[in-house]
Amino acid sequence: MTNGQRPSPSSIIEKQTVREDVNDDQQPVATSSLGNDPTALMTLREDRLIDASPPLSGFLGSTSYSAVFTEGQSHIIIEDNNLSHETNNRGSQPSKLPSWDSSKVMEGAEILTLLAGLSRYEAALNQWYKVQCLATITHYIRECIALVPPELKGSHVRSKSLVNLSHKVFLRTSTPCSLDVKMSLREYPSFLMGENFCWEIVGLMLTALGLSAISMDEVQISDECDSQTNWKDLALQLLRAGDQCMVFCEQFGHLKDIGVTLILMNFILHTQVYGDADYHCWRKSGDLTTALFALGLHQEPKSELPFFLAEIHRKLFWFAYMSDKNFATFFGRPPMINGKYCSCKMPLDLEDSQLALEGEALARALNDLDPEGWNPNSVAGNASWLRVSFISTEFREEILELSLGAGTDDLDERARSLKERLRQSEESLPLKLRDQPDRWVLERTVAENFFLLSKHLDFMYNEFLIERTLVKQLRVSPTKLVTVSRSLLSSILILTGNRHRQGWYSNDLPWLIALYALPPAGVLALELLHHSRSKLQANYDFPRSEIIQKLSNLISSIDFIVRPTNGNFIICGQAKKMLQAILDTVLSPEHHQSEDEQAEPAAALDTLVEEAYDDQMWLNNNLDMDFWTSLEEHPLLAWPELPENL
Repeated sequence: MTNGQRPSPSSIIEKQTVREDVNDDQQPVATSSLGNDPTALMTLREDRLIDASPPLSGFLGSTSYSAVFTEGQSHIIIEDNNLSHETNNRGSQPSKLPSWDSSKVMEGAEILTLLAGLSRYEAALNQWYKVQCLATITHYIRECIALVPPELKGSHVRSKSLVNLSHKVFLRTSTPCSLDVKMSLREYPSFLMGENFCWEIVGLMLTALGLSAISMDEVQISDECDSQTNWKDLALQLLRAGDQCMVFCEQFGHLKDIGVTLILMNFILHTQVYGDADYHCWRKSGDLTTALFALGLHQEPKSELPFFLAEIHRKLFWFAYMSDKNFATFFGRPPMINGKYCSCKMPLDLEDSQLALEGEALARALNDLDPEGWNPNSVAGNASWLRVSFISTEFREEILELSLGAGTDDLDERARSLKERLRQSEESLPLKLRDQPDRWVLERTVAENFFLLSKHLDFMYNEFLIERTLVKQLRVSPTKLVTVSRSLLSSILILTGNRHRQGWYSNDLPWLIALYALPPAGVLALELLHHSRSKLQANYDFPRSEIIQKLSNLISSIDFIVRPTNGNFIICGQAKKMLQAILDTVLSPEHHQSEDEQAEPAAALDTLVEEAYDDQMWLNNNLDMDFWTSLEEHPLLAWPELPENL
């Protein structure tokens, strides 16, 4: 399926054999081990209403319509039970929820058939959980999958059981759940897979498998799994099933924290299947932001939450915050999450296994942390890398304000201050994260190499964005921008040059190329054109040969790494085409003709070139998708003509 071809959610599930052998007037019987309360089941008639507690309005801040009453609630004696109930739920909603008909239940049963294949792909899922930082907010899902009843994992699942279970999942989804403050992470999967089994959990399990499937497709590893599996098709099928689970959840008018987790995971899978430039991904980014604020996850978690869940909430917020800033940078659009309104602290430098600790063991782990929340004695793992990424992302918000904001007062001074604070921030990181690698160190683990290089890319890219802003808005010399671009591209090429050592980590390379490699490559390519056409000597030592080699290396890396099934294949393909055209232009024999041999068209080109130099047009373009598609019209590429078969 190509980008933009999206079927409706109701038609997306690959049809499985599920007989509709339960009539509308027949009372279903629960046969699943996920619950044994047949009295809770109701008939599937369209005119029935489901009794449930009022859906929550969500997080309400100090300026909300109910703030005056809730802040003074301790001084108010409420006699009306209904009023008390509504106040405690931070707003009133209709006490009746719309019913669902049997066709919805049948759709749910078809989705549940996908659970039968989970055990078949367990090896792929386990590998994904080992290397992907995103898995740190859903590590409990792996335990949930292990708790799926055996009767749902077989190839011959009873259709009546699936229909009954589907109806029961709808009932569970319609009711908000509450947690015991003393609940542990070990107990959490059983809590989710028991009486609280809902469509959010089903969607999370299928989406996690979809993310692992797309990773299998990218790294082309099939030793541990079925070598005949079409991983991209599987990921697409699971993505559609996750979409449908979200549709089921939205009809009930309330939001759960696992629902926000599903929105985040679904958004990430959409970007990997359809590409970051797809409009639906931008919309889903907005949905994630809306859900985040509605549930109050931008605020510090409340003290009554279990410790592990409070940490998961922090990671969930910061993942969404980081995704928002990366997407805003990628598109050159204003970010949707403003950090000035957010008080959620960064998660602690604790690995997933430590979140399951209790009592004295947990106290010892917390005592190992310094006042800033770092564990200076541990190796650089997922938790450490996430914290570094979050710190870098906080600076990104300020940089986006400089680059995209309307005000340009004191831009030079603000940029200088921002660069200094950025440098100090990187230098103040724990010793284990302070290295600025210029090569792949064989003595380090793959994870350490990958994390340290990624960290360095984050900070360098922030500096790159600052320098581009100064060149565009203040017309300063591009010397520093070219220097940063060279360093940034060199670090990317270290990663791409060692892709054979990275295993599952190489799944991130297409995204890293799209975000970190294409913008500096565009700067260097156009600067290369500028110097190759200019009759004047450069006012600094321009490394022409080095830049040509790096751009050639990047073109080769795109060919090997960004496969046609990757969501960002089109963007990277456009960039590769234009980089090849620029190199062909620079290296062509016609380009080196003497002035006496050049005809009048060349003189006309010189006029265009001089105008382009005066306005610094070659650096004023936004280096996004439109930049690469419109680059053919750039005056420096007006002659000779671009090859049509690139």
